[in-house]
Amino acid sequence: MLLDPYIKVKPGVVLFGVHPIMITSAITVAGIYKKYMYECWITGGREGSHSARSLHYKGFALDWRKWTVPIKHRRSFVEEVQIALNRGLLNAAQNADTPLYINKEFQMIIEKTHFHLELDDKK
Repeated sequence: MLLDPYIKVKPGVVLFGVHPIMITSAITVAGIYKKYMYECWITGGREGSHSARSLHYKGFALDWRKWTVPIKHRRSFVEEVQIALNRGLLNAAQNADTPLYINKEFQMIIEKTHFHLELDDKK
């Protein structure tokens, strides 16, 4: 479904309505999980309870399993994901006739129970 068989999706996760750029980003994220041989799971999409302003409801956020990445590697893992995704976003914006995402950036946040990935306005 996500074009990469390495990605597993936790039962109950709703990916219907997730923006296509998030599906594309999932392939990049999965490649980084795979590079280090960490098991790759999407644990949250549009379902569940999030804050009223959550980007999950707009289809611009996905949650990822954190505990498959060793604690001592989590920060560098998150940094690698952000660099890869934002480099791809910049290239897409520069090569497009209309740079739709020029004022956007990917952020991966280390939450208590998961990694939270979102495409948000640059801060």
